[in-house]
Amino acid sequence: MFGETQMMPDGKRKAQLSLWLQALCDCMQGRILSFNTTTAYAWGQLKAKWDKAGVSIPSLDSQIAATAHRYSLTVVTRNTADFSKSGVKVLNPFGTP
Repeated sequence: MFGETQMMPDGKRKAQLSLWLQALCDCMQGRILSFNTTTAYAWGQLKAKWDKAGVSIPSLDSQIAATAHRYSLTVVTRNTADFSKSGVKVLNPFGTP
């Protein structure tokens, strides 16, 4: 999202969106999980497992899956296809119950 706002033409909408995004980041301080060395290690283990099983997961989605795995979290996304074979719990809040 940061990159997308920088690509927008200068103007009121870009300024408002940039301010909103900064406020969101400020209020989420300490609540955003980073992709650190521990998560990278978990990603490497999962990536090897996926490769052996012939499972292909897009790079960024595989990092999200590794973070969810590392912290025992559920990935909440509409994009369940990319996570369905990752081995992590997935919830589509827009799907049927």
